Amino acid sequence: YVLSYSVVDIKEIGGATLGEVVAEDVPLFKKSTERIAAIESGSGYWLLTHEFGTNTFRAYPITEDGIGPPVLSSIGSVHNQTTKEYGEGYMKFSPDGTKVAVALATPMGNFVELFEFDPQTGQLSNYIQIELTEDFNDYQVYGVEFSSGSEKLFVTLNNEASPQSRLY
Repeated sequence: YVLSYSVVDIKEIGGATLGEVVAEDVPLFKKSTERIAAIESGSGYWLLTHEFGTNTFRAYPITEDGIGPPVLSSIGSVHNQTTKEYGEGYMKFSPDGTKVAVALATPMGNFVELFEFDPQTGQLSNYIQIELTEDFNDYQVYGVEFSSGSEKLFVTLNNEASPQSRLY
């Protein structure tokens, strides 16, 4: 999958918001998973993505000057490209911006990976892998969400053959 972006210049004229596409479908890189997250930092934003087939995160700084070159962090599991399911799932920043959670289905099972994020440098560190119990082998881990205080993590698992989901 190719991760691309577009830029829309939004202007307000006479109380009406108007927009103009000034750049469209600009590629950032090839072989991206669907995992993408963003967080505001002191000097702008960070856009965090993950490569498909590697263990590399790409943290792109975004400022009023545009999107800068990525900060690469090769840490955690390889996001296997054997099937599309291995590239699916959420990636979320904690509300305080210091942690990142990733839902990861692999041939060996369902995992949630936790990392610390440095909003000054864009680097990830302190990798922790949480294996979900074998009770849910027929389910695919998909959603992750932090509590508002960043101290709790919620995880959902889905099963395409069942209308039920599971919540950790």
